[in-house]
Amino acid sequence: MNIREPPLSMRKFYAKNIMASPVITLSKVEKVQNIIKVLEETKHNGFPIIDSENRFLGLILRRQLITLLQKKDEFNTDPNVRKRYVL
Repeated sequence: MNIREPPLSMRKFYAKNIMASPVITLSKVEKVQNIIKVLEETKHNGFPIIDSENRFLGLILRRQLITLLQKKDEFNTDPNVRKRYVL
């Protein structure tokens, strides 16, 4: 793997310069209710995914979470289950 140095203009550019604070993380296994709460209570567009030891695993975008929630509702055939997140 060939890793190059960043351009000179980016060498003093840090995550804190573009990320909102506090950082809202999600676990790799998360309850739907918690995902809905995070989406309703924040305006963040991306959420780091962490494991049980707080190691970074990846990033998921707000739009991806919304799409997953919508797909989940499509597969729910129980008429007694109320849809909780509608865009």
